[in-house]
Amino acid sequence: GAPSDNADRSIFFIRGVLEAIKSLHWIPDVIHCLGWFSALAPVYLKTAYKNDPYFERAKVLFSVDGNEEEGEIGEDLIKKLEFDKITGDLLDPLQGEVTPDALRRMAIHYSDGVILGQESVSPELIEYLRSEPDHKVLEYPGPAVDHAEAYVDFYRSFTE
Repeated sequence: GAPSDNADRSIFFIRGVLEAIKSLHWIPDVIHCLGWFSALAPVYLKTAYKNDPYFERAKVLFSVDGNEEEGEIGEDLIKKLEFDKITGDLLDPLQGEVTPDALRRMAIHYSDGVILGQESVSPELIEYLRSEPDHKVLEYPGPAVDHAEAYVDFYRSFTE
């Protein structure tokens, strides 16, 4: 069956990627997170890593996708985030839930830009996105292979 420790796996993956970027001495302009498994990356980048010289100027994009999740996230996710000093009102976007859509809300809240990665994004997430007016949004332009220019232009809007 699907793993039951997805929160641990996600946090391990995110921290591993961010530390690898630092060890390679990369200073990214844009960090694009795709899917609920990477949804905590914007949270970490805008909280735990916000003053890190490797990431302090990086723009964070999140692609809102559909329902590809498998396995459980686990109710202990909040304790894991609190261990990393992500506490109090920093957790407000979860709205007390520990679900894939709650993680997507967190990612939307902590991202500089949001890409609607498919036509059928849940109405609740669209409503949440509209309630966060400080984001640039790329509405679903169609498959990336056919609409690469729209994606490239969106990326450029964060680096110019």
